[in-house]
Amino acid sequence: MNFWLPDNLQRITQGQWLAEPADRARPLLGISTDTRHIHAGQIFLALQGEKFDAHDFLHQASDSGATLLIVHDADKARKFLDSKKASAAHAPAVMLVPDTLAALQQLASTYRDELRKRNCTVIAVAGSNGKTT
Repeated sequence: MNFWLPDNLQRITQGQWLAEPADRARPLLGISTDTRHIHAGQIFLALQGEKFDAHDFLHQASDSGATLLIVHDADKARKFLDSKKASAAHAPAVMLVPDTLAALQQLASTYRDELRKRNCTVIAVAGSNGKTT
């Protein structure tokens, strides 16, 4: 089983499709929370913080080639989908989850479990000094 299949991600996050994937058998190519680093075929997960809301960047994620948007703001997601229908542009799949941060944590935890099942060694680079260099 490929971890990055849309239905597997839906099962892990307990998400609900607002727009179904065009190809459920095609694995997605990674995940990003930053529209400046999205590549075609990837997932954009819209996080929200005190001073930002990534739901405001759904169009940029789509224009950059995101195949799946994971959101928790249903109103902004529906506005995005309505605007995509009006422009007749190809819209990515959109999955609604209760909390995108919790969904990211669920995906990370489950992926780590998958790596463990395959006897992969997982390391962490921690601390506040020297990671950039």
